[in-house]
Amino acid sequence: MSSEIIQSIVVSVSAATASLCALAGLVTWRRETRWKDDREIARMVIRGTIAVREAFKHVRNPVGNYYGPAPIDDDCPPDRLRYQQLVHEYENRWKVMRDAFKDLEEAVVEAEVLWGKDIAELMTEVRLRRFDLQWAIEKYTDQEKPNGRQLEDEEYRQVFGVMYFTRNDHFANEIDKALDSVADIAKPRLLGPKWNEWY
Repeated sequence: MSSEIIQSIVVSVSAATASLCALAGLVTWRRETRWKDDREIARMVIRGTIAVREAFKHVRNPVGNYYGPAPIDDDCPPDRLRYQQLVHEYENRWKVMRDAFKDLEEAVVEAEVLWGKDIAELMTEVRLRRFDLQWAIEKYTDQEKPNGRQLEDEEYRQVFGVMYFTRNDHFANEIDKALDSVADIAKPRLLGPKWNEWY
């Protein structure tokens, strides 16, 4: 064989090897980029579930007026004043829930794009718990209206059990279960791919 042929073969093999190395590098880079996207969205989802859990606690806290007096007229009757103050309190508490939910919903939409619809379907339970709390607050505040319909004992216990922390807080357990199911989809994605998925 002439030296030109050997040189040509060596150059061809070197070019093929360089191409394979470049391709392997691109594949690894693509997987790493995908993992970084997964990880960032997983962090957003987990951060969102924690914020929503804290928002539920904030809204359900039975103690205190965090937001000061409601804006009222000077000639407001006392029963109307109590109702307006209660509505003012829960409207302000609900803003915390609304903001936390907005962030979680955005994270779940991003996650659904990458991971599929399972995470979006699990959010249904979280939304139902939010609806249950909103329903209980509306029932309670409606009874506080001047001339509002008073809740029956059983209905009041049901509303109270959803609105506030209780000793055996079944509603908090339902909230935790719903939020944990969403977070559980995201947690494995924080760890990154298994070693054998890289190659």
